[in-house]
Amino acid sequence: MAACPEELELEMYRIVIEILGTAGYEHYEISNFARPGYRCRHNLLYWHNQEYLGLGPAAHSHLNQSRWGNVEDIDQYVSLLQAGQRPTEEIQSLSEGEQMEETVFLGLRLIPGVNLADFRQRFGIGLTEVFGRQVRELEKKGLVELVDGYLRLTGKGLPLANQVFAEFV
Repeated sequence: MAACPEELELEMYRIVIEILGTAGYEHYEISNFARPGYRCRHNLLYWHNQEYLGLGPAAHSHLNQSRWGNVEDIDQYVSLLQAGQRPTEEIQSLSEGEQMEETVFLGLRLIPGVNLADFRQRFGIGLTEVFGRQVRELEKKGLVELVDGYLRLTGKGLPLANQVFAEFV
């Protein structure tokens, strides 16, 4: 099957935003819409780069500046637990710089964007002090904007989000 032409994909995205908005759905994340009061709290944890604990085979966790996944095979999972071992794999320790990068590109998925005060409180430094060059360049291209204490994607930046995210990694 051939990939959808980029122009058609962009037009379909705009139509979905319009139809769902007219139907009363809030566009709260790049690819997520919800009725007022029904946003997915589970996913909001990811996009705010907050900690979470996953339990069971194939579950993933993000705690204490580390990220890991549990083994997928249930028999292996049970055997490791019975042997008194942690059933984890894919353990990754995150540097403060990596945490900052993730906080920005995950937060930019949200329509309001990254809360600048929250960033400063979490890391002890302002987002624009760390990523000022990237923010200025992306603002000049019309892809992001600083509005009411948030860094967010513009209407032009939404469909180009992956290109924007790459600037922060």
